[in-house]
Amino acid sequence: MDAIKKIKYIVIAIAVLFSLQAWAGSKEEQLLQRLDSVVSMREPISKQREAEIAVISNQLTRSDDRRRFELCLELSVKYDKFVLDSAMVWARRAMSIALSLNDVQCRARANVQMAWVYNNYGLYSDAMDALATVHAADLNPEDRPHYYNLIVNANKNMSTYSLDNVQREHFKAIYASYTDSVNMIQPSNVGMRARALEAEGRIDEAIVLLKTNVKDGETTSLAGVRFFILSQLYQQQGNVEMQRRYLIYSAIADITNANRDYISLRILAEMLMEEGDLKRAYKYIHVCAEDAYLSGSRTRQFECSSLIATIDKQLVDRDTRRRTMLVVLLAVVSVITLLAAVQAFLLRRRNRALERTSLERDDALKRLETINIQLVEDNAEQLRLNQLLEESNQVKETYVLRFMALCRDYLHKMENYRNYLNKVAAKRNFDDLLNAVSSTRYIHREMSEFYANFDEAYLKLFPTFVADVKALMRTEDAIPTPAPGKLNTELRIVALQRLGVSDVEQVSEFLQCSISTVYNYRSKLRNNARDKDLYEAFLKSKHFKNA
Repeated sequence: MDAIKKIKYIVIAIAVLFSLQAWAGSKEEQLLQRLDSVVSMREPISKQREAEIAVISNQLTRSDDRRRFELCLELSVKYDKFVLDSAMVWARRAMSIALSLNDVQCRARANVQMAWVYNNYGLYSDAMDALATVHAADLNPEDRPHYYNLIVNANKNMSTYSLDNVQREHFKAIYASYTDSVNMIQPSNVGMRARALEAEGRIDEAIVLLKTNVKDGETTSLAGVRFFILSQLYQQQGNVEMQRRYLIYSAIADITNANRDYISLRILAEMLMEEGDLKRAYKYIHVCAEDAYLSGSRTRQFECSSLIATIDKQLVDRDTRRRTMLVVLLAVVSVITLLAAVQAFLLRRRNRALERTSLERDDALKRLETINIQLVEDNAEQLRLNQLLEESNQVKETYVLRFMALCRDYLHKMENYRNYLNKVAAKRNFDDLLNAVSSTRYIHREMSEFYANFDEAYLKLFPTFVADVKALMRTEDAIPTPAPGKLNTELRIVALQRLGVSDVEQVSEFLQCSISTVYNYRSKLRNNARDKDLYEAFLKSKHFKNA
């Protein structure tokens, strides 16, 4: 009993596991469909961003220099990660205005914005040079976290893409140092705090921190950054499912906010490629490449180019495999067709042999009929002898002996007849032989009983059938009223059509009448119908009015 219980628990656990996997797969597919929908809305989203930019641009002509400086910075931020060339143009205009104002703070803010654009371009050295001209003291307190975040981001990128190990470690140390500084200056920066916990190996705490401060499905720009960090943390844990889920959330947020300089969708495309979903991977990586081109991000263009080549190669390989499989299937179908042709030839030859057998059977039946006549004559003779035996007791012994002799002869003949039938049956189909020698005088009676059974069964299932048909006619006497519980030939034709037996030859064989009779009855019924279309619909309908 304990073993049975254990097996039962194991089966239940496996069922629950499969159910959870199916549910998780369904949820992930829903997220991917949502992402597909957002991807299809990229053009309207871009137009909305352009409309927002146009509203800001229209204010430039009506503003003084200081207000124009703020508007230029705002335009640069709007174009950042959307069209980097335009973002740089507006950042430089902001710098030009700052120089004309001779305002140190404005120059510092313009330099920070230019450094951000360089960083997003992938020109990390230029970004570092621009940052070198800025002092934190020249910035307002509210602008300093943005400045420190840029230093962290630029040094992180320098450490990631540096080819020299010494420089890589140097920039990594600066990145770690400024991360601590940002966390002290801006403790509310959840993403930076999560990066600090990640650097210390406290992955679980970093995940809890991020998930506490962002809800699944949020579409703000900040949420997109936090979702991307979550995906990287889950990647370090080896949790592919959660990594993929938060990459989807991040990609949705990026595209919703008209961010063309993103990473999430490219990494998601690579994961889908590895999992065999080449159709979506191909679609996503080409979207990434298009957005990278439109934004002008060299780094993203380089990242997409190699992945596009890989996905294209896998698609070509898959198509090659499919074509090979198609050729194999065509070969298999050809072989099957050939075998079917051979089988048809063998069946045809067998049918010819059966035809010959049928002719031989007819000959045997004729011989059997002759034997039957002889047997009838023998029976008559036996009856005559029996009568003679009854008429005279005086010759009882003689007639008894004679009767016994006749019986012996009759039995001998029957035995010979039986042996003959056995020989015939051994060579032929015994059931067909017996049916063939049976008298045909019972056929009509059997057909009558068959029609009666058909009528009774049909009317029992559909008691209003006769009334329904007559209601479709222009006059009630268009169809003769059959006896209770019976159908006439016209009604049987309609019943067979309603049952799907519409072939005229089949109907004529079923009702033991000519094909022309069936046609005449059908034409008569159709011509007498009140509404021919309604009548045809009635014939094609698969339902009846039951009692």
